[in-house]
Amino acid sequence: MTIFNVTVIGATRGTGKEVALRLLQAPTKFHVTILCRSATRLDYDTAGSTIITGDASNQHDVETAIQNANVVISALGATNTTPFQKVDLLTHYADVLVTAAERLPVPPRLIFVSAMGTGESIWTVPLLLQVVCRTVIANKMEDKFGMEERVGKYKGEWVCVRPGMLTDGEETGIYRVGEAPLNGWSIGRKDLADFILKCVEGDEWDGKKPVVVY
Repeated sequence: MTIFNVTVIGATRGTGKEVALRLLQAPTKFHVTILCRSATRLDYDTAGSTIITGDASNQHDVETAIQNANVVISALGATNTTPFQKVDLLTHYADVLVTAAERLPVPPRLIFVSAMGTGESIWTVPLLLQVVCRTVIANKMEDKFGMEERVGKYKGEWVCVRPGMLTDGEETGIYRVGEAPLNGWSIGRKDLADFILKCVEGDEWDGKKPVVVY
């Protein structure tokens, strides 16, 4: 059986945490490496994983974390920002990761968590969400678009996952995925993690920007 070496960046909370938990539940299929600023922020059992203490904006730290990876998952978000605040954190993180990945002999598949409504997909979301994306969180969406633009130039395989509004709750296993308008609003983090693992193991969505909603 093939064992995937998977590095997760952004595994201390939210979607990244759900992805890491799911990967860790299958140690015969995945070896997990987690890049985080402090291991004390990982409030779950990480037995069997490799923890790299470092910063996603630091080239050396990222290169260390992904040196053996087949797949790298970036679930970072721009936290501690206010509405209308100009940000470019995700664009910068993407540039650091893509640059590091392209230096490897075999570039790993990169999976980035973006958002529904990014870039041209703004026309595929409900009207009210369009208004929010163009006003209150416009700068954050621009940052996600910059991230996607950088990833799109990557020389290896990549996927930019565009989830709807993220919610907490139990996994349902029932959700829709596509690049066309899907008429959906939200997706649970556990179900999103389920889809991301499908992207780890399969290549159906390589080079694409799938929307994931209920």
